[in-house]
Amino acid sequence: MCAIAVKRRAGGGARSHCPGRQRCVGWWGVTRVAVVAYPNVAAGDRAWIEAVRAAHDPQAARLGAHFTLVFPASVAAGPMVARVRSVAATCRPFDFALAEVKIVRDAVTLMWHVFLVPASGQAELRALHERLYNAELRRHLREDVPFVPHVTVAASGDEAACARLAARLAHEGRVVCGRVDSLDVVEVGPAGVHGVAAVPLGGSA
Repeated sequence: MCAIAVKRRAGGGARSHCPGRQRCVGWWGVTRVAVVAYPNVAAGDRAWIEAVRAAHDPQAARLGAHFTLVFPASVAAGPMVARVRSVAATCRPFDFALAEVKIVRDAVTLMWHVFLVPASGQAELRALHERLYNAELRRHLREDVPFVPHVTVAASGDEAACARLAARLAHEGRVVCGRVDSLDVVEVGPAGVHGVAAVPLGGSA
């Protein structure tokens, strides 16, 4: 059975912390702007996800569990916030259920990742992703890389280690249900991840 969704807990968003050089490589090396959705889930489910991330995801200390909808890009924060507000105003909050585990290789960093993938809520996340990448942002989109809505719980250069973790999580069979009712614009840089604006989806304010 799915747990009842709860409002976002304090500390579940961006965290201005950078624990060492190794965790600030790749697109984290310069300040960029991204759009994420922090899922509202039950406290026990959040603790479980964050425990897995703390042990296996080098970015866990930088920001809480999230769906990435616009990947970090060198754009101004102001226009991004305006775009997010425009899109969010016409989208209602929606429920999701994280019920699948996938191992995926990043096309840019070539690192292996373990994803929790929604069995429901995928269509809504894909629609948000598509609408946010309007004409201005389209040039920043890697259209050769399919968009897979997900919450990352692990990242490593060791494919076998990720495969073992994915198999363990799949065997647990845990289904995490929750709700997306807002979008967050964040700045991602060497000094950390900083929240710029939290924008409620229409009807959730």
